Amino acid sequence: MISLTKGESRYLRLFFEKNTEWIQNNSLLDEKNINKLIDMYGEFLEENHLTHSRSLLMFLVVMKQEATKARINKHSIRVQSLNMNKIPLTATLSNNQTVNMWINASNVQVGQKKDYLDDEIDFYELDRIIMARREKMQVIKEKQKTK
Repeated sequence: MISLTKGESRYLRLFFEKNTEWIQNNSLLDEKNINKLIDMYGEFLEENHLTHSRSLLMFLVVMKQEATKARINKHSIRVQSLNMNKIPLTATLSNNQTVNMWINASNVQVGQKKDYLDDEIDFYELDRIIMARREKMQVIKEKQKTK
């Protein structure tokens, strides 16, 4: 089981939602597509300054393992009988079970309208508000002690 904090889950969910259409239209059993997803995810981590999070970096490690697995198993199935470009949308977002596990861990809801991005929480702003309240409480306590 994959365990992510709320912030990590939020960023992973944002990545998957941003790239939902690409994931649906490309097979993640193909090595080239997995490598493209690795590049897209690496750029996402760098843009959002998330390269310090081990849990989010584990997705890169898992995807590199999947790319290696795809390269090894490349000739083990009949590629001509499979359409590797178009994947029908079912209850899962991808045809790769490992990617689906990470999608489920990030709480992406497949096939439903997502309205929680409208009331998105800025955790840094929330932290600043909490610190300001603590400072105000400290001032109040100090005033009460002097009276």
